[in-house]
Amino acid sequence: MLRFGVLSTAKIGHKFVLPAIHKSPLCTLMAVASRDMGKAQQYAAQQGARFAFDSYQALLASPEVDAVYIPLPTHMHVEWTLKALAAGKHVLVEKPMALKAEEIDAIMDAAEKAGKQVMEAFMIAFHPQWDWVKELLAANKLGRIYKASGHFTYFNKKDGDFRNSPEMGGGGLRDVGVYPIIAGRMALGEPRLIDAHMELDPSYGIDRFVDFNLDFDGARANFYCGTQLERCQGMSIHGELGRIEMNAPFNPMDGPHGAKVDFYTDKASHCETRFFGNSDHYLNMINHFCEVISGEAAPRLTLADSRANQQVVDTIFAQAKRC
Repeated sequence: MLRFGVLSTAKIGHKFVLPAIHKSPLCTLMAVASRDMGKAQQYAAQQGARFAFDSYQALLASPEVDAVYIPLPTHMHVEWTLKALAAGKHVLVEKPMALKAEEIDAIMDAAEKAGKQVMEAFMIAFHPQWDWVKELLAANKLGRIYKASGHFTYFNKKDGDFRNSPEMGGGGLRDVGVYPIIAGRMALGEPRLIDAHMELDPSYGIDRFVDFNLDFDGARANFYCGTQLERCQGMSIHGELGRIEMNAPFNPMDGPHGAKVDFYTDKASHCETRFFGNSDHYLNMINHFCEVISGEAAPRLTLADSRANQQVVDTIFAQAKRC
């Protein structure tokens, strides 16, 4: 049983990842840490963790912990991933792993030296709907791909939320724009940026809306994301022989309907539909992480993948037209 420790009491942890740790037969939640001991003890009691620590470093020093999950604000990911590796822990770190692609180089070096696994918590890579989509594409069921489109949006104008702080790595592109990017890369390969438009919030200074166009070796893609729009997600891939439509490609658990994928062929006269319910891609991710550590599986999501995804983000920030 892999023994997990969690650095911080962030919402994404207790809403999605910690329940997955509890469901998994391959691991257990051993410890939680907060800079407030009272909060750590309360959270440990709520989550069924045996130990509570009043600092992240104290948790990393514990021999009772084999791996850590890091849901801290984005600007703290690299620092605490490196500290966890130095303490001899495996690391599952929330996306995005870093603020810049070159920061991931240090993580790659540290992970290799420590002989430990580090994985970015991109849960969509472990959802069965994407397995089917990749099967269709690998079998050339769509023929030549001409166009892909995707979007992921929600509304957040909460003061004090790190996602509304540019210094802490907030903003739409890093929070939700990374999902259509990694989805496009999983499905279509590595892209180049054509152009990007970025609208900044005048109060927070974060990117509240980003619209960008990528080219995947001739397949054009338009993606957009935002943090001050009605909640919505979707993705489509359109080829000469068929078309794929996905209603919940990124987080099907965050809604009432689960994931549905429509595959249209024969001039749209035929549609094969598969329903995936609320398949728990967080649980799939946790199980896979445990299997990689035990040597039972090869990583499906590598640090090289994380660096390539971050490089797209960096390029968009560098070249986007801002208003």
